[in-house]
Amino acid sequence: MKGNLHSNGFLYIKTHCLNATSYPLRNWKKFSTSFYPKKLSGRIDFLGNIEIQVTETAYSLLIPKRPKGYKCSSIKNGKMEFEIESFGTQSNHNEYTTNLVGDPFLKNEALRKEFIRNKIILESYL
Repeated sequence: MKGNLHSNGFLYIKTHCLNATSYPLRNWKKFSTSFYPKKLSGRIDFLGNIEIQVTETAYSLLIPKRPKGYKCSSIKNGKMEFEIESFGTQSNHNEYTTNLVGDPFLKNEALRKEFIRNKIILESYL
């Protein structure tokens, strides 16, 4: 999954492919699509570009699950750790979460504006 910090100060992350790490898709599709992500990790750079991948999955045999809410538990030297906190149910086994949106500033408008201002300055030097 790749994304960036938009000019509105929110992170937008989009899935670029479904692979064996994130959602195992094999010939036995009904079984394999019952996997769902529990933890993700990745890196964010000084301009707000982010790349994450699923690091831990779980399996739900009867009721397919999809991530509904997540929490970024750690940001250190650009490394980020995400944990899925809540799940929604799917109506079938063919639905996937392809986008994540988040507020890395936890509604702190002063921090958001400062980051955006600094990002504009840094981009002018590149």
